[in-house]
Amino acid sequence: MSKRRRKRSDSFLIFMIALSIGLAFVISGIVSSITGVFNTNVFIIVFIISLIVTGTIILILSSPKVKGKIGEYRVNRILKKLSKKFGGEVISDVIIPGEDGKTSQIDHIYFSEYGILVIETKNYAGRIYGNDTQRERTQVFVYGKVKNKLYNPVKQNATHIYRLKELIDVKLPFFSIVIFVNNNIDYIDSDSVYTLMDLKHIFDSVTEKIISPESLNKAIEVIKVYKENPVKTNKDHIKEIKEMKKDINNNICPRCGGELVLRKGRNGNFYGCSNFPNCKFTKNI
Repeated sequence: MSKRRRKRSDSFLIFMIALSIGLAFVISGIVSSITGVFNTNVFIIVFIISLIVTGTIILILSSPKVKGKIGEYRVNRILKKLSKKFGGEVISDVIIPGEDGKTSQIDHIYFSEYGILVIETKNYAGRIYGNDTQRERTQVFVYGKVKNKLYNPVKQNATHIYRLKELIDVKLPFFSIVIFVNNNIDYIDSDSVYTLMDLKHIFDSVTEKIISPESLNKAIEVIKVYKENPVKTNKDHIKEIKEMKKDINNNICPRCGGELVLRKGRNGNFYGCSNFPNCKFTKNI
């Protein structure tokens, strides 16, 4: 265990013990004021129960699933404030279909006359390295000793937008926004990756409305149908994601089902969709 992790674990342990002792003293004090005698057994029982409850709560709050839900809630709260200021509507956690029968689960869509924001929320810890052209990002822990490969969320969100355009209107201005709720974007080279603070000020310099109210309302109504009548459950969608990763490894485009063919680019060879320019999915070698 690294020094950083050890210090963090020690801090949690000290906090749990201090809180449990404090609660034990308070409750024991209340009991002793009633009975006139300090009861050691009451102190010990309250201390143990408090320690167990505090530890359980900390473990639950530190789980990736709960952290992810908290991150999405924070993003949704900011979007609600933006919608009050700039108008429009927010639809969260919606699964939409594609022409190929596959689906996309979108964290948040903010429909406004200033543009449609398609938002993917990530709760990654550690340092994240990569750029928009790479298929995978690198997640680094413990001073570089632990590394994980993560599917590029910018490419993931590009697929979401591709399917939204199929459903709504390809001419509408969609903007890809990937939010890192831990604000750890210092080592990412991307114009689509933002922090929570960036999201708060996303429209500060925008003055021109670029979508008519009629077009915006039509787009909202289309997505509301899928929000209210899910085409798949989250469990089925997760299963589909695993199959999609297999398709990419077998050079099958995850967006349109076309073949990924070897092409030459300015920065070297890469795999591109055979349905280009209608589909612009790429995979690095």
